[in-house]
Amino acid sequence: MHFFIGCDPAATRKESILSRGKTDSDWWTIVVGAKEYKDGEYGPEIFIKELWRGRCTKEEYLGKLKELNSYYQPIHAAIETVAAQEYLAQDAEKFMPIHRVERTKDKIARAYWLQAFFENSQVLFPAKNLVADYSIWQALSDELLLFPQGEHDDLFDGLQTMIEGSLLVESKPIIMSAGPREFGPNSPVWDGFMSWTETKDRPYLD
Repeated sequence: MHFFIGCDPAATRKESILSRGKTDSDWWTIVVGAKEYKDGEYGPEIFIKELWRGRCTKEEYLGKLKELNSYYQPIHAAIETVAAQEYLAQDAEKFMPIHRVERTKDKIARAYWLQAFFENSQVLFPAKNLVADYSIWQALSDELLLFPQGEHDDLFDGLQTMIEGSLLVESKPIIMSAGPREFGPNSPVWDGFMSWTETKDRPYLD
């Protein structure tokens, strides 16, 4: 398995990123994913290994990234570098490989792009018995199902950033275009949630 990390810092303003205070609105999030690598090629599935979110300082967030980097040894961590988030990328790349993600599409277009991975059953979540606290996984599910009307979309951003970053190592063009469907809790857009369990040979679906 090769591991990838997607980061979504809560702060977007320079003074917030540089502040020692904690944010009290959006979450800072980290999503860890993995892809099978065999015979020089990556498999199509993306296994979501770990989710993290917190209202924290930049230093606390960097500390969590260091911890995850030490444990997973990812290919890279993808960070959106709009506005002041470049400051975070500069600090993080001192101790781990960083890939900067430049946004050229709005969040709706990125959601339609992400939709295809769920429809093709490529995004695999762990079974409930494999995680100590399932509430954060439920939070991600809620964000996806309620998008874009939900209260938060921070885990969604971390997930999309991680998947986008994982594809870049395959040298494939990333095309994001608006789709024909409407989002919302009654939409079939996010159909295809699946559970996975690790075995000695390869993951299998529950």
